[in-house]
Amino acid sequence: MMNIMELEEEKDIHYSPVSDVLYFLFADEARSGSHNEEALPGVHVEYDEEGKVIGFEVLNASRVLKEFVRKTNASVSLK
Repeated sequence: MMNIMELEEEKDIHYSPVSDVLYFLFADEARSGSHNEEALPGVHVEYDEEGKVIGFEVLNASRVLKEFVRKTNASVSLK
């Protein structure tokens, strides 16, 4: 399992309020040969051709993250 703290600091994070999708890209760019799998309902993980995680997206992000914070009593701070 990937430890988020091990990720490099400079990563692309995109949010579309129109579609309510949050996308994290861990690679420099999306690569040809990559594929997506639904890890959880509404959470898709993108893998490169070697099976390494290069990104993920959260559909209905505002609802999903609000529910996550509520269930875990987590405090989230974005820099």
